[in-house]
Amino acid sequence: MAHAHLPRPSLRSPADPGEKSRSSLSKCLLVRDVSKSKSGPLKMVCIIWLSIFPPLPRGFSAVQAQFTANAEITSTYFKRDGSILVQTKADGTFTYSNGWWEAVTRSISRDQSTASPFGALQPHTAYCMRIPDGIRHYTVYDGVSNSLTAAVACPINFPPPGDFPLFAIWLSLCPDPELPLLSSNRIRRFVSLPSCEKEVLNHPQNVGDVTARYLDSPERFLASLRISNNGTYVDVKMGGGVDVSTYAEPFDRGFMDFQYEVIETTNIYSLLIPLKTELKRYGIKRLSEAAGGAKLYTGSLVEVAIKNLSLTASPTSRVTPRVLFAFDSRPPQLTAPALVRYSVTNDEWQPVSSTQISRLVKSATVADGNSIEHTNRTASRTLRLIFFLMSFSFLALLIIRSLNPRALSK
Repeated sequence: MAHAHLPRPSLRSPADPGEKSRSSLSKCLLVRDVSKSKSGPLKMVCIIWLSIFPPLPRGFSAVQAQFTANAEITSTYFKRDGSILVQTKADGTFTYSNGWWEAVTRSISRDQSTASPFGALQPHTAYCMRIPDGIRHYTVYDGVSNSLTAAVACPINFPPPGDFPLFAIWLSLCPDPELPLLSSNRIRRFVSLPSCEKEVLNHPQNVGDVTARYLDSPERFLASLRISNNGTYVDVKMGGGVDVSTYAEPFDRGFMDFQYEVIETTNIYSLLIPLKTELKRYGIKRLSEAAGGAKLYTGSLVEVAIKNLSLTASPTSRVTPRVLFAFDSRPPQLTAPALVRYSVTNDEWQPVSSTQISRLVKSATVADGNSIEHTNRTASRTLRLIFFLMSFSFLALLIIRSLNPRALSK
């Protein structure tokens, strides 16, 4: 197993792929720090090789490769005045193999000195994996022992955007990521929802302008991704459904909403990969809080720093409950909030076209229809019962009064 440990992250400009590794025995690289400018100073960074890398086949790229990367993820949330609201840290692991990927993040600390509207953030581990026709996602909290772990299967190709650490490590390390592009410059926006809300993410009015740039190499890692909001607010409505409205001026004409940038890169095995990235989400200050009119502010900043990378995607490193209880909304026949429920063994998920899923979808559709019919019948019977009781009570009062006119006055 070949490893490349990077104890001192420092990288080459994303716009400049730089020269390839000179040999498998190279111990030091000239790299460029582009955190301030693309023409930042060159400096020498040594990489500790645990073993000599064997030669790779010609045409090798990360899209065809297998690798596992470990990272530290720092998530900072800001108040409208720019001060820090809360900061969390997580360890992350991203595994990739020929189009399949899995992202895992484990919370390791929180700034206890900062008041948080989220309350006590219990340590937890979040898991997200690419499966046929979508993703599966679940979270395990420390100290909570469940006999069965619930997992959500969703018809999207990326982690829930509201789970910032998971989403950021995926965006940083997934080669040629499956972005929800509508055209070369239009995209479904990554609404910050921590769970699968396909009716919001895929809503016709959830659209923004996008500019994407990739590292200048065959691996197609993202170097930059910027998404604007077109002036429309789209979110989950209280009580169910989708809340759609238009922002007040001047934001009704659109504004920058999402900005991802590679800050540093490195070259391993002739693979130009991100080493440090930043993901910013923006919010709007109220008129009373912004001098000279409403302004944008940085609502959150997620920083991903790659610590080491191994050119293998060993399944033995994956720890998954043997049985997961699935809440599956992938079948296109289902409309939110409908889904099918079943158990999954050994994390082996079937495509929606499988006989098992098709049978469950048919049963769920029939069950929903029967449920509606049953509800209508129940409501009708209840109304008849109430009418009967009211009529009986009135009749009983008449009988009592006729037998003893003073009975009611006592």
